[in-house]
Amino acid sequence: MKPWVLLFLSVIANSGANFLLLNAAALRHTDIWRYSVYLLLTISVLGLSLWCYERTLRQLPLNVAYPVLTGGAVILVAMVEHLSAGSAENLLVGGGIGCVVAGIAVLGAAKRRSPPPPPGRAMRHLGVVESE
Repeated sequence: MKPWVLLFLSVIANSGANFLLLNAAALRHTDIWRYSVYLLLTISVLGLSLWCYERTLRQLPLNVAYPVLTGGAVILVAMVEHLSAGSAENLLVGGGIGCVVAGIAVLGAAKRRSPPPPPGRAMRHLGVVESE
């Protein structure tokens, strides 16, 4: 699968896990069984997010993938929260989201201009070398 598709799926799963955890926290003292189900779902969705992210890191450098993952999750959570809870967005929040988007665009443009890192480079200092 293409790395940008996997990264997009990781952002969606990461954001979804945050909302599942929010629901679990609300049930913590009232319904232990539903709390447990939400917690297990959260852990499963975070596992999916990490799996997609790990696959992404095989093809994209960390300095591009990580800001996209974290920035994308922040933007998605802010948008969903605004649409579902009707939280008041102001100019400062909108400007912050614009800065995140601009930063991701700059990093994406820098990625296109630089050659990809050699395989296994990040793990050589730990004594781990990818098999050919």
